[in-house]
Amino acid sequence: MENSRLFQRFITLIAEIFDKKFSKTLMQAYWGALEDYTDEQCARAFEYLLKNSKYLPKPAHIIEAIHLTSPNQGITPCEARIQIEEWLYNGGPKPRDPLTQEIIRSYGGWERLGMTSYHDLKFLLRDIEERFEAICARRGIRSYLPEGQNPNQKFTTISNQDQPNFQSDTFL
Repeated sequence: MENSRLFQRFITLIAEIFDKKFSKTLMQAYWGALEDYTDEQCARAFEYLLKNSKYLPKPAHIIEAIHLTSPNQGITPCEARIQIEEWLYNGGPKPRDPLTQEIIRSYGGWERLGMTSYHDLKFLLRDIEERFEAICARRGIRSYLPEGQNPNQKFTTISNQDQPNFQSDTFL
């Protein structure tokens, strides 16, 4: 989150609704937890929490709401890998996609990946696609399927009855 005014507006609103006073330290903790997310993602999450939360949301609740309210952006495992490697090897921008962020957390966070040697990274990152698919399966997301493919489609195999019998007299 980059817009501090928007952040303060939502925190003030949440504080008033739940009759809680936020100290400067607590505000910094919330701000730090949301720094990897866009303003739009945070705004959707705050609006969701205002409508659905019974208790004062903690940063983890806000992040969970971000994941629940983020539209499916259709990122593929390969795109997630490219984003992560671009940041690690070339100093590119940190990926902001929630799915990619969860993959990074599964590795121990940005700090752990940033401190890993180049030699060890190639072994550490070799299973990004598997982690991506596991996270998608856990969330019930099928964003990695090609467009138009039915996720419930069963693949059929040719049974022995359908195969021609090359030892019969008709083929000789």
